[in-house]
Amino acid sequence: MGRSSLPRSSRGSALVICWLIPRLLGEPIQRIVRVAEHVGCEESPDLLNNTRTTLTYGWLNAIAWQMPYHAEHHLFPNVPFHQLPALHRPVASKIIVEPHGYLAGQRDIITMLRSPHKGQIRPGSSTATPML
Repeated sequence: MGRSSLPRSSRGSALVICWLIPRLLGEPIQRIVRVAEHVGCEESPDLLNNTRTTLTYGWLNAIAWQMPYHAEHHLFPNVPFHQLPALHRPVASKIIVEPHGYLAGQRDIITMLRSPHKGQIRPGSSTATPML
């Protein structure tokens, strides 16, 4: 591998522009997504209960490559992303689904975590779910 054709000062700028700024801007959104996918679910190898699907706007599904269908993605990782919405129909009754989107899901999770009993979003879910 040869040396970079960019001058040293340009490499530093490229690092900031291409990695650091997107990382800082995207992290709050990624945090919301990761919390919605797993917090309040079982900590077990049971794919029906350790991951959640969040139903949301079609445009958000599109820019996220259908990953709001997260439980389906974990259950059937060989299914192409564009087929996840169709896969949701036959499995929806067997998985955890947040039907009201990310904000409602965040409210439910915060309520659960603030509860003195640390209730469960779904029967059998772990109250020891780590904050991501």
